[in-house]
Amino acid sequence: MDRQVDGIVSNILSSPQLRNILEDAVRGATSEHNASTTSIQSVSNVPATSVRPNPIMDLISASFTPSLSNSVTSIIKDGHVGRPRYDITKEQVLHFRSLGFKWSKIRGLYIGSKTPIASQKRRLIDEIKSIIQDIMMGTPNAGETYILGSICARNMKVPRATIREILKEVDPLGRSERKRKTIKRRVYNVKGANHLWHIDSNHKLINFRFVYHGCIDGYSRSIIYLECMHNNKADTVLSLFEKGVQNFGLPSRVRGDHGTENVAVARYMLTQKGINRGSFITGRSVHNQRIERLWSEVNRVVSKHYKELFLMMEEENLIDETSEIDLYSLTYVYLPRIRQSLKEFVSQWNNHGLRTMNCRSPLQLWNTSIIEGSGHDEDSLYWKEPDYYGVEDSTSFPEIVTSNNVIVPESNINLTVQQFQRLVEAVPDPLRNDNTHGISHYLCIKNLLNTL
Repeated sequence: MDRQVDGIVSNILSSPQLRNILEDAVRGATSEHNASTTSIQSVSNVPATSVRPNPIMDLISASFTPSLSNSVTSIIKDGHVGRPRYDITKEQVLHFRSLGFKWSKIRGLYIGSKTPIASQKRRLIDEIKSIIQDIMMGTPNAGETYILGSICARNMKVPRATIREILKEVDPLGRSERKRKTIKRRVYNVKGANHLWHIDSNHKLINFRFVYHGCIDGYSRSIIYLECMHNNKADTVLSLFEKGVQNFGLPSRVRGDHGTENVAVARYMLTQKGINRGSFITGRSVHNQRIERLWSEVNRVVSKHYKELFLMMEEENLIDETSEIDLYSLTYVYLPRIRQSLKEFVSQWNNHGLRTMNCRSPLQLWNTSIIEGSGHDEDSLYWKEPDYYGVEDSTSFPEIVTSNNVIVPESNINLTVQQFQRLVEAVPDPLRNDNTHGISHYLCIKNLLNTL
């Protein structure tokens, strides 16, 4: 065992960078050898009689946290001629990756052993591929930037090049389609985070009684809230807005259109921030480009998938928009699924790097602005042109034409507690994968409702 440990240490010291660092610190480590030796024994399960003084080994155990077991590997003696194989675990590889080590550097630390590192790398890439496939189940039109945002939201560090290569394999057609489209960047001038929020509703799936409600911080582009509901009521919008205030604080001003669903939020802002100062700014949708830009991405990444699915179900006579049973069944199964997709999209959007902001994410911009205090002072830019405060320059963003007073009919199906429990027993989890994008769940609920 002594010879194995010494062999590992001597080979690790073949790296010039590590050797210089360790030699400078060895003198200090020697004085604390006794305590470190006890730690090595407990971690490595090595008998006390087989451990001899080794200050360099002590220094390595103190440097690579949380334990020595993350750094030192065991040697496999299989009787073959040549350099022995090293048993390198997934946890050890993840430990060094979390410290920012490159794959080549990890191979160098482990005595130039390529095979174990390469196999662990393949396993990790397979796991990342599985995670990306799960992400794309809910947001099939998300590109590599949004996928990278989802990965970051999961506290994982994956190179963008790796994500790009995986998407080439799992989504080649979608990647080619996204590369054909470009975005024209425009100028936006607001002092800081929470100076201006943009709110709006999206009626892309209104025929199926699904309405999106969203709010975005104009300066940082952080999504304050993004939710799918089955109504377009002012009280619903206000409840979502108040939750956003709890999470991000109260904005100085809010911009929205003349829709009746915004009335309660307008009254709230006037009460909280005062009148005659633009607490709630109303205007055309083309003056609300920040949220319109968000809707274009929501429609592309989320809504397109569900709309195409619902239209296909209509063509197959599985859905009748005039049937209350069909619409109720659709809501039961797909409302949770759409909400899950929107939740994934929010994590993608809020954590993806913005090219025009040095690749900083919306959440990074929002937090930086709040910490620097730019969100506390009055924005003098508003008083220069109040009607055009928070409006993009250059060509107007294409307006998504919707009615300002959309009323979503309420379902006339009223189930008893016992009847609804039967639905829950039939489909307890609408999010569970049925391998038909939820169609099997939908037909199950629909058939059950027809018997009640």
